[in-house]
Amino acid sequence: LENSLRSIPVVQEAKVRRRFFSSLEVRLVIIQPQLFLATVSADDAVEAIHLVDSQALREISMRDYSMYGNKVFVIEVSPAYAGHLKRYGLDDGVRQAIGLATEMGMDEGDRYRIIGRIRYEESLGKGFGNLVMDLPAYQSRLFIREPVSESRLHDAVRLIKLERETDAARNIALIGQLRYDLYAQSLVRRR
Repeated sequence: LENSLRSIPVVQEAKVRRRFFSSLEVRLVIIQPQLFLATVSADDAVEAIHLVDSQALREISMRDYSMYGNKVFVIEVSPAYAGHLKRYGLDDGVRQAIGLATEMGMDEGDRYRIIGRIRYEESLGKGFGNLVMDLPAYQSRLFIREPVSESRLHDAVRLIKLERETDAARNIALIGQLRYDLYAQSLVRRR
């Protein structure tokens, strides 16, 4: 039973002891991950959820994933890229995306999440790929086109928030979601 429990990807530690006369005591330590990687198809169907281990991905069941609720960030990746990551391990691009995502999950007061959805697309061996963050509170989508620091990303989100607050009369139904491209040296608003 102990070995079986240890084989579950979300179980960090399992101890099973027999108590006389007819009892078993089971103690489990469940992993508290910072984020999950979800394999999401082009039509937005979730194919698999992966726990990010130090260098690898471990697939978990949807039932195990559901026990975390929405308290853990999820980065979406394509099925082809997920297969690459499972085979070869995490590359530098996805590691940077993971770092940015975990840092940007909460606002400055750690009160609520400002990012609704994150999708990372591989760059076919060219370093950092395309990281897309939906910011539903500001009706915006941020495309991160090259590696940026956490402080640069925070500055960009602050500028997007400021623009949203100063343009309160904007009718989102007529204009739609705003799109921004973030580079190491610039933030560009697109139509």
